[in-house]
Amino acid sequence: MDSALQASDSADSRRAAGVKPTPAKLVVFLIGNYVHDAQQSMQRFAAVMEKELKAAGCDVRLVRPEPFFGRLHPGATGIGKWLGYLDKFVVFPRQLKRLIRSARAEGKGDVVVHICDHSNAFYTHQLSGVPCLVTCHDLLAVRSALGEIPQNPTRWSGRRLQGMVLSGLTNAPIIACVSEATHRDLCRLVPRAESRSRVLRMGLNNAFHQVPSAEAESRVRELMKAAGRPVSTRPRCIVHVGGEQWYKNRPGVVELFCELRRSSDQRDLWLMMVGKPLSAELTDLVRAQDLQDRVVELPGLSHEDLCAVYSAAELFLFPSLMEGFGWPVIEAQACGCRVVTTDRPPMNDVGGDGAAFLVPEDIRASIDAMLNVLYEDEGQRLARVGRGFANVARYSTGQMIENYLLLYRDVVETQSRGAPADRR
Repeated sequence: MDSALQASDSADSRRAAGVKPTPAKLVVFLIGNYVHDAQQSMQRFAAVMEKELKAAGCDVRLVRPEPFFGRLHPGATGIGKWLGYLDKFVVFPRQLKRLIRSARAEGKGDVVVHICDHSNAFYTHQLSGVPCLVTCHDLLAVRSALGEIPQNPTRWSGRRLQGMVLSGLTNAPIIACVSEATHRDLCRLVPRAESRSRVLRMGLNNAFHQVPSAEAESRVRELMKAAGRPVSTRPRCIVHVGGEQWYKNRPGVVELFCELRRSSDQRDLWLMMVGKPLSAELTDLVRAQDLQDRVVELPGLSHEDLCAVYSAAELFLFPSLMEGFGWPVIEAQACGCRVVTTDRPPMNDVGGDGAAFLVPEDIRASIDAMLNVLYEDEGQRLARVGRGFANVARYSTGQMIENYLLLYRDVVETQSRGAPADRR
């Protein structure tokens, strides 16, 4: 059996025996994402790892490629993207090696490197002899580059980049996957991945909580007023949280909302779109459906305002086509919001029995699923909310950190035995 897999199995044995990890002797380098790429979910993951590992007693050092050439033209597209590549591939590897040498010279503890986002997996090639692991959130970009997702074609530069990501994952001693769906893709696409990978359940990336109804409704009214949609009574809202990535299916959200209002008595509903501002194409779709007076854009929400929006909403609509995990599902449930999401992995696993499910391609059946939730009486609503709270309890941030600490120890011990994972 591969030594990395044995180490991972030993973590389960130690946990079953009640043996606690000893994080105080660990110096953990967390590799975060380049700021100009604006990958907010990955930045939140790195931030929560930094906060919780420090609380667990680790010496944590969050490092990431910093804009040097990228300062000349900030951005994630055009010339800014290519300048960012210089920062990522030329400047940062040298800085990373220097930081690790310095940490080892300090002698404060065992050094381990955690690449927080698989899209940076190519840094494993810079970490020969250094205990390291990678968290794999999804392989959607890799699959697109391989031609597996025709609706998301990839240019030559993107195919080259995803080839580097695959190579980095092939070189990684241990890979932690955030869901069974991501793990299946990994084992299918990365040679010998099964022997050096495992599913490590995610935790919430922030303290999401239910906001008292009066406060939540007041916050929502203020947000609507600021967005040019003043209301004097309690607004009945459907909320969606997500970016402009193709798999988030924002056009599908608008189409479902339009059909819901057209074919039912739910005419008083509002649609709140939380995330980046709507694209020109999506704005045109909203206008074409004559929804411009019923759709509210809420970019750049604070955490407390997001909790209020979740708490006040009639339901959270999340008809993603694909996901690596789907954080917003458990965020909404943690705030007491009913969830309607896609009936395919990982969303139907993450949502558990507290969520209702739809098939985005079947508009009529999807509307029925939404109406079944909207028509629930008070007892049924409270029961669904309760099941949502129980489901969220499966995603403990504390347990996630404990599991990572065990993995850190495993990869350090594996490296010290001189038995690295098979990297052929």
